[in-house]
Amino acid sequence: CLSASTPRIGRVGDAFSCGVTLTAAPDLPAGTAATVTLGLAPATSQPAPLSLLETNRTLSLAPSQTVEVAFEMRAVAIGSAVLTARVSASGAPADALELKL
Repeated sequence: CLSASTPRIGRVGDAFSCGVTLTAAPDLPAGTAATVTLGLAPATSQPAPLSLLETNRTLSLAPSQTVEVAFEMRAVAIGSAVLTARVSASGAPADALELKL
């Protein structure tokens, strides 16, 4: 299960953490490798207002474990963006979300 973990506002020049909270299924085998991939796209034809400093994070999960996976970002322009987060467990797609910022 994924849920967004984002700040409410940001100003041009701000650096901040943004990401998702990931909750593993109760029947997930202990030590399962999960990879979270974050993507950003401009919400309009304007240049993207946010810059991601990294896009992938891999971690080991236990059954029913909840963990926040944060990525460093920077606000580089005024505008809106669409944040996408995808998680795969042991290489297979597991969940995704999309959020307009």
